[in-house]
Amino acid sequence: MGAQDFVDGLRALGCEVTEVASPPGAVANYITMPLTISAGRFAGQTVILGFQKPAQWPATPPTGPHVSPRLMPIKPQGDWPNDGIHEGRLQPFANGNWQYWSRPCNGWADTDRSVKTYVNFLHQVFSAID
Repeated sequence: MGAQDFVDGLRALGCEVTEVASPPGAVANYITMPLTISAGRFAGQTVILGFQKPAQWPATPPTGPHVSPRLMPIKPQGDWPNDGIHEGRLQPFANGNWQYWSRPCNGWADTDRSVKTYVNFLHQVFSAID
């Protein structure tokens, strides 16, 4: 198992995954994918999510996600669900179009560690925003 299994799992679920190299010409260690938010304040809006491929998949889920466009004010300190929003951290997401949402998937070890479970977690992240 590994990073490519995560990418393949997203594609198997019907996600439109784009692999991104940074810098150009390098190995594609990053991916982006559109996600239409299913519930909550941003329901119906489509965002682009960016991730570094999780090398230890499925033992460890991706960090983040990076989100574009920016939906929330930058507010690194504070409590979930409205805070923990940072400037984009990783190339190619370190520019004004992206923000990093610090959203660890707590309890991951107690799940089935599937791509479907992780995507459901992402929907929960967006639905929790006030």
